[in-house]
Amino acid sequence: MDILNTEFRSINPDFSSQAALGKTPSQNKSHPYAPSGIPFKLNDGPVPVSALKIVGDIQATGFNFIREDELLCALKEKEHFSIHQLNQFYKSWNQLTIDPYYVQYGNHYHRRDYTLLRASYREKQVFIEPRRSPNHGHDANSAYTPSNMQELLPKINDAVLNSPVTKAIVALKLDALRSLRPDVEEWEIGLHQVRVEADHRGVKPAPEDIHQDGVDYVGIVMINCENVQGGETYIRDEDKDHTVIAESQLTHALQAVLIDDKKVFHEVGKILPVDKEEGSYRDILVIKCKILK
Repeated sequence: MDILNTEFRSINPDFSSQAALGKTPSQNKSHPYAPSGIPFKLNDGPVPVSALKIVGDIQATGFNFIREDELLCALKEKEHFSIHQLNQFYKSWNQLTIDPYYVQYGNHYHRRDYTLLRASYREKQVFIEPRRSPNHGHDANSAYTPSNMQELLPKINDAVLNSPVTKAIVALKLDALRSLRPDVEEWEIGLHQVRVEADHRGVKPAPEDIHQDGVDYVGIVMINCENVQGGETYIRDEDKDHTVIAESQLTHALQAVLIDDKKVFHEVGKILPVDKEEGSYRDILVIKCKILK
């Protein structure tokens, strides 16, 4: 069994409202990863073949683009996952809030909710991180690195966090990480629900341009593209000129890319509406993985 039936609850359910008022929620300083409720259990068995297939040649190339049928097939193997739950999962992107960090740079088209998890193979569990992330996100030289991310970003909705789809995606990601780094005992997993809305001038989904995220591995899962053109994902070499070594346009739900953030850089091209009179947006789930031990 790799997923429990029980809920995954935040110990600070009113976190977002406290942050909006400029207050800092109470923190467990002795154990910043204190679990809430009964945590999500890790799979003790061997890494499934489906996860090994998804990982592919990432150790050699630093990246792997994943087809939607490959990802869906692997998710279906996870306990309690049902394709009928996907639509509700996708609809949760309609409720994201404007990212207050980007607003201070004049960017009002970026919406994001965020939650941090810790996966401990020693304890065979995944825990909710109640404080949000301290200062590590994008490369330290990026203007978009929030030093107080834990105060600025709204928490992912509890219903989404408790969704079997979310748990299945996290479980599959951890299977991939076990294959890539069997020596690691603890991972920090940042979940970002992101919507980028495009106007007639076009916008950059990742205004950092060519960048690394300052973690170890990054997974980007396409959720939905509505009335969008562009948005190619570029994988770039770590050489001086950051040569493009691969590109793909993620356009269908559950297409994904897994990136070794220490080995390559990435960038997302500008998105534009196909019909300028209609709404245009691009929804993704970003999973940032950092080695703790």
